[in-house]
Amino acid sequence: MSIFLSVITPTHNRRHTLHRVWESLNRQEPGNFEWIVADDGSADGTGDLVGRWQAESDFPIVYRLLPRKGRNAAVNFAKTLVSGRYIALMDSDDAFADDAMRTIAESVEKFLVPAGPALAGIAFPYEDERGNRLCTEFQSDVVRCTYLEAYFVHRLRGEFLHVYDRESYDRINYIELPPPYHAPISAPHARADRSHVFLDKVLGCRYRHDGENRIVKTFIVGKKDSVVFARRARYRFIWCIEALNYRIGYFRHDRRFFWNAAIRFVRLGLYFRLSLAEQYRKIVPLRARVLWLVALPLGLAIASVFLARYGRADERWEPESAVNY
Repeated sequence: MSIFLSVITPTHNRRHTLHRVWESLNRQEPGNFEWIVADDGSADGTGDLVGRWQAESDFPIVYRLLPRKGRNAAVNFAKTLVSGRYIALMDSDDAFADDAMRTIAESVEKFLVPAGPALAGIAFPYEDERGNRLCTEFQSDVVRCTYLEAYFVHRLRGEFLHVYDRESYDRINYIELPPPYHAPISAPHARADRSHVFLDKVLGCRYRHDGENRIVKTFIVGKKDSVVFARRARYRFIWCIEALNYRIGYFRHDRRFFWNAAIRFVRLGLYFRLSLAEQYRKIVPLRARVLWLVALPLGLAIASVFLARYGRADERWEPESAVNY
């Protein structure tokens, strides 16, 4: 029997939290799913741990130890291993709700199968381990819209567990940067901007209050940690380029969002030693170029204060292209 759902988990030195995914999958009712663990160069015995789970699991577990290239590279590779008709991502420090597989199967049969290629996937809200919802309030139990319409028109913002049709997900390629740098995972989804169904049913738990076990920590950007500074600066610079090039069509829905993106683009562009002419060429849509020009005076004023405090990047850096990385 063919696999229905492939769960992809990228991980790096998260042996101490990976059990959350394993235990949540082990609690599912018998279902036709597999778990693919893409190990991004762990050195903490993750492979041995997963090996023990493989020996006792009632569902297939595929494990690959990869050279350290970052989370996005691990996910891109894991996509080549999937056997399922549908795909879900689960981070290595989070967990599925107990009825997740049953709910996913029922939702796929109800929404994705009848729609065919017209729908790319289904999105379910996350909550934290204290039961707090990690997304904004739904106006109805079912919202059918594109990825960007959900964010800008319906104001569905926060943390969502996405289940994708495999053919749709094959078209998504995450931007890869060498560690410790990381590119926004939302970028390729915004570019594709396919229709999804957003269901008001919590199916996952993101841990937010477990101290040093957290994968994502909050850092204060400053000279005290130049690596963290550079990492966040690159992330935000890519985010600005993506916002101006691929989301500007929703300007009227959130002017502040795009105004901030244009100002930050000026500041970070100068930080990474890009001239104003080079910045201008990085922006493709005409309305985004106009916004950048309007925001330029304020952007330069803020950049002067920023650069006086932090200086410029040690080396010039820019994404390879405004359209394709």
